[in-house]
Amino acid sequence: MAYIPTPKDLLWTLNNIHIANPWAAPSGGSVFIFRHDSFEFKTFTIAEKTDVELNYFTPIITNLLCLGYSETSRTICQGVETTAELLENFFDFSKDDIDHALIEGLRKRPHDERFEGR
Repeated sequence: MAYIPTPKDLLWTLNNIHIANPWAAPSGGSVFIFRHDSFEFKTFTIAEKTDVELNYFTPIITNLLCLGYSETSRTICQGVETTAELLENFFDFSKDDIDHALIEGLRKRPHDERFEGR
């Protein structure tokens, strides 16, 4: 079934992209950098996504496009297997920074039965 964002999905995405820059999506194997003034973003993504990661990545991109953002570049990071590695290797995050961000992300993540089992 194709993903169709709800107003709640779009509001949640909008609120979260304004809080964090870069915005990491571990479940989607990606990190996003935003230029909110021009409604643009750059994507850094692991090269070989699992089906689960791809099933999360696609709705994220869909939500951003529905919000009026344009993707200006996509960097596929060869040899990187996780979003944590992306943050460490490309954005100089420490392991403590990553752990803190993951805990905060899990705490703020809404329960949505559409995404169970992905």
